[in-house]
Amino acid sequence: MNGSSDSSSFEIPTIRFLCKQHRPNEYQPTAVDLSRHIFGSISSIIGTGICTVSAFYGQVAKSTLRGNNDRLPLYEEYAWTVGTETFLTVDVGTLEVRAGGPAIAGIWLVTESGAFPEAGWSDFAIVILGWWASALLNTIRSNGVQGRVHFMDGPYAVDVAMSDGILHFRLISRDREIGTGEAALGPFVSAFISQSRSILHTCRSREWWCADADTLESLLGELKREMAQL
Repeated sequence: MNGSSDSSSFEIPTIRFLCKQHRPNEYQPTAVDLSRHIFGSISSIIGTGICTVSAFYGQVAKSTLRGNNDRLPLYEEYAWTVGTETFLTVDVGTLEVRAGGPAIAGIWLVTESGAFPEAGWSDFAIVILGWWASALLNTIRSNGVQGRVHFMDGPYAVDVAMSDGILHFRLISRDREIGTGEAALGPFVSAFISQSRSILHTCRSREWWCADADTLESLLGELKREMAQL
């Protein structure tokens, strides 16, 4: 605390990571997006032994992360970094549950081209995570056959396919491709399982549960076993 009397703000020690130079008006990941990607990558290292952290000299985001979703400036220097692969964000902190109703929370995909459908997108998180788990399982078991995951609200969907251990994503709006992304299978699935279990744990702690939660929990177990066999 350094003896400061100002308790309204605080700083988290600097974290450095790889980030491409963004053009004006192009989506730039927030502190929330990037910190989730970092911790997802750490989870991947622990859970699967696959390390996505690497050393890089070039355009590196360097900043003190603050609790207000600030955009982060770019600098050139040597740093430990995480790659710019596509990742799914589930914002457990925004979870809303009510008896007899769905669990609603922030859920969106982040690729090099931006957030999809948009940063902070709020939707039926448990239902959508179940669809993601099912699509990932089908893609793995079929050795790459494409599946589609819809968002509940709006004309948005993500096509998921796989080749040579890499997941390929097509971002769909009104049946038209508007972007793409890629991610290594192991780290993506490991982070997906971790985030899904986190929101299920929070649902239980709030004494909320439903058939969709049971389905998601079962699919996560299948997904983990499937990954262990690869």
